[in-house]
Amino acid sequence: MPIRSLSPYQFRNLSYQTIEFHPEFNLVIGVNGSGKTSLLESLYTLTSLRSFRTYKLDSIIQRNEQSKYQDCVVRGNVFISKSNTASLAYHGETEIGVKRSRNENTFIKINGERIRNASELASLLPTIIIEPASDSLLNGSPNVRRSFIDWGVFHVEHSFANLWKRYLAVIKQRNALLRSSEVQFNNHHLIEPWDRQASTLGEQIHAKREMHFKRIDDQLKVYLRDLAPGWGEGVNLSYRRGWDKKSSLSEAFGNARDTDLERKYTSVGPHRMDVRISYGAALAVEALSRGQQKVLSIALNLAQVASLQEVEGKEALVLIDDLASELDEKNIEIVLGSLMALNTQVICTSLSESQVLDKLPDQQKYKVFHVEHGLVTPM
Repeated sequence: MPIRSLSPYQFRNLSYQTIEFHPEFNLVIGVNGSGKTSLLESLYTLTSLRSFRTYKLDSIIQRNEQSKYQDCVVRGNVFISKSNTASLAYHGETEIGVKRSRNENTFIKINGERIRNASELASLLPTIIIEPASDSLLNGSPNVRRSFIDWGVFHVEHSFANLWKRYLAVIKQRNALLRSSEVQFNNHHLIEPWDRQASTLGEQIHAKREMHFKRIDDQLKVYLRDLAPGWGEGVNLSYRRGWDKKSSLSEAFGNARDTDLERKYTSVGPHRMDVRISYGAALAVEALSRGQQKVLSIALNLAQVASLQEVEGKEALVLIDDLASELDEKNIEIVLGSLMALNTQVICTSLSESQVLDKLPDQQKYKVFHVEHGLVTPM
């Protein structure tokens, strides 16, 4: 069971309180603006130190007429299984606390010990958010889809984060060199050492990404058979690694050197990776209805969770904001059944109980909360 309890303090409109969750399914109901999404956001912040809604801390940290708070704090009691981390220090009952400040300072404590690396926190409990903006996987920039793939690779390939950090540092140096007058005056040999480093790191990054992409693609086909009968088989994912598939990355850097010198940045490499999500011959975002796009986005996230379980046996936390939005009753039922079959903890928001509870699998255990003016009350 991932999240046992949560205590937000000065986080958006949420009251200071301790909320105890069910290990399987949790439904949070309330009118718009009551604090449902803020509750999910606080959970996401607890497990990743980030918001899925904004980069602006001013909107996260609570304000009132009497004072202007300078930080917000989220504490939680989490159960970490052995499959989620190799660190014996974090097995079992684990207390996590995070603080975000207006001056952009961050503070993380795990079992009373301060840690300085946010990736160490994020690795403990993979947390996926499915919300109205999740269709950005289809209509967003390549960076959104790249981040989606990298999130999964990070949780199954323990060396990936360091590889990616080193690669970006090399590309930064290469770009600086491309902009320098020294290289512009035909001293192209100066860039070759950076090409070699970037090629070695980039090929490793590509191999890990491609392997995880194939797992997601396989799982997606399974979910679309149930969620999208009649049209799901027309969906196709294609992995685009960021350079010509007929050449090595080293060759690609060499072939693109003149272009890069002209543009003054590195135009090929895994930092340009993308996933093309198509339906038939067209992009899915152009060919599918809004409802179909939401079904596809949910199926992609389900495939992501399933791939983590397949490879590492990891438990994940799934947060769903406004599940009933743009889904018909049959698809709500199928989505809930698929989530429960994954044996993962789910925290879901809705405007009313009947939109969701009537669609849960028989004998499914759950807990319901009502939110009003930021106060979360178990029902």
